[in-house]
Amino acid sequence: FPSHDINSDNCVLPSATPNANTFPTATVAMGTPADTNFTYYRVTPSLSEIVGFVLGTQVIPLSNPATELTFPFSLNNTISDAYTGSFNVSFGGFNVPVTVSGNANTEADASGSILLPGNISYLGVLRVHTRFTQEVSASILGSATPISSTITHTWRWFDPATRYIVTGKQIGRASCRERV
Repeated sequence: FPSHDINSDNCVLPSATPNANTFPTATVAMGTPADTNFTYYRVTPSLSEIVGFVLGTQVIPLSNPATELTFPFSLNNTISDAYTGSFNVSFGGFNVPVTVSGNANTEADASGSILLPGNISYLGVLRVHTRFTQEVSASILGSATPISSTITHTWRWFDPATRYIVTGKQIGRASCRERV
């Protein structure tokens, strides 16, 4: 069944999250207000990449991180990067290997000023749109079995001078597959 989700995230230091030790290269974590789901980023002077996720109790480190931005990043710049990761799920007393793979396609599609609640304004920000396509499959009896396919669109407004995210929105659509 298709589903839609819209999230507003908070930026926190990875050390403020329960799974910081799993993501030692992360420099920032973005989480839902309930603080049960986090995306861990490594931000350097040259790039911003996703190094893993925590979805509830499931920890998903990426062995090949998803590069979302390279710096400098300007209006009409694009970047595309493949990512992969794996983890185990306990099912019926067995550990089932699960693989996550996908692509992050990013474009700076607008620039200008943004006015936030509280009359806070930012000038010269970029709107960066990232389209994530992701496949999840489990190894069942030695064969890769598709579990889900997700497309997520993230729009973030960031200040290219400071490389700080000003605000953002995420909309996702997932479809799950059942084995018949």
